Amino acid sequence: MKKIMVSFAIFLLSQFALAQSWEELNEQGISLYQAGKYTEAIAIFEKVRLQAAKEFGKNSADYATACNNLAYLYDAQGRYSEAEPLYKEAKTIREKVLGKEHPDYAASCNNLAGLYEVQGRYSEAEALYKEANAIEEKVLGKEHPSYATSCNNLASLYQAQGRYSEAEPLYKEAKAIRAKVLGKEHPSYATSCNNLAGLYSSQGRYSEAEPLYKEAKAIREKVLGKEHPDYAQSCNNLAYLYDAQGRYSEAEALYKEAKAIREKVLGKEHPDYAQSCNSLASIYEAQGRYSEAEALCKEAKAIREKVLSKEHPDYALSCNNLASIYEAQGRYSEAEPLYKEAKAIREKVLGKEHPSYATSCNNLAGLYSSQGRYSEAEALYKEAKTIREKVLGKEHPDYAQSCNNLAALYKAQGRYSEAEPLYKEAKAIYEKVLGKEHPNYTTVCNNLADLYEKQGRIKEAEALRKEAKMQKK
Repeated sequence: MKKIMVSFAIFLLSQFALAQSWEELNEQGISLYQAGKYTEAIAIFEKVRLQAAKEFGKNSADYATACNNLAYLYDAQGRYSEAEPLYKEAKTIREKVLGKEHPDYAASCNNLAGLYEVQGRYSEAEALYKEANAIEEKVLGKEHPSYATSCNNLASLYQAQGRYSEAEPLYKEAKAIRAKVLGKEHPSYATSCNNLAGLYSSQGRYSEAEPLYKEAKAIREKVLGKEHPDYAQSCNNLAYLYDAQGRYSEAEALYKEAKAIREKVLGKEHPDYAQSCNSLASIYEAQGRYSEAEALCKEAKAIREKVLSKEHPDYALSCNNLASIYEAQGRYSEAEPLYKEAKAIREKVLGKEHPSYATSCNNLAGLYSSQGRYSEAEALYKEAKTIREKVLGKEHPDYAQSCNNLAALYKAQGRYSEAEPLYKEAKAIYEKVLGKEHPNYTTVCNNLADLYEKQGRIKEAEALRKEAKMQKK
């Protein structure tokens, strides 16, 4: 439900050798973007793009930068179909005017890759990230900060795909470069600590993640101050780690600190403030504090609807999260339309092969399963499993989750012979990818044990219960 912030190289702060009026217009657009006022910022950057075309022509580097910046704003709003042609136009112009070995062309590859990544178009994203990485290695060298950023971005893509063993060395390479070239008190080094911590957290390697999150937080506090958005993000990320471990009191304090900073610095209509509302809601939901969770989730949803629109993936996430709160309380008739709304948005904006669409299928299936609507649930669980197998691969934790959930559905119906191989498949994946100490591995051991108990296979069940208990220690 939460996202870890990852740095991407963009030319949002490009400087133009223009008249003061142009510079003021560009700076106005940047200020609006930073305040989370995306609609107003887009209007300004659309004017900047038209002015660039008029003053420099559509084959100029400045026009390409104007296209890039407007594309980035569309991207941030989830208006992907509008962002893509602009990113492509900027990339084409830079190739023609600057050449394929220019850092700005590499930046265009990187930005288009980022768009494809968020859409789940991983193979297209990977090719472009690798192209950017190769250019920056050749032109700038392997100790340049831009090369480190390329390593970081490719690592992020691999992490999204569950390719953790490929992501880790790239995150470490980026971190080492930044430590050497920029120093261990530079914000970019803090970002590397944060991102590597995020990777470890997603693998359940909490003891390795915690010191890195703390290091990033300490650097940001010292260098940027406790009212900087990046410090707030560090609070949020460390809170998420504690949340995952059930350390709710520690997590709540940090989530609240991040929320207070964002309210003061960015305002209550900024997407980051909405993220804080969402994060705090999730921990209240986990504790059964449903009225508090509901109020925060509704606040996040309202902000995202106003600032990002009802077709943005983050608005869909808010629909999903509010539905989850209702489901936990047995308010099924209120949960269902929200799960369906999230699913419809994701289908329209991201496509039916995106991992988030698969998540919507999975969640709606879970609701139907809770209501005993097994035939409806089965079709959706199978759809989610098929998508995850195709897009993420059979070793991704989300695919394992699909196996586990479909097995649980079969178990509830007494279809034990169909459930067992799915539980075993999920268990094998979790063991291989996440390790035996991850909570998901413990959960699936207990699920399989429960299945064996229902079949009277007591010794096998006891062995699994014992293994699950040992991993919790």
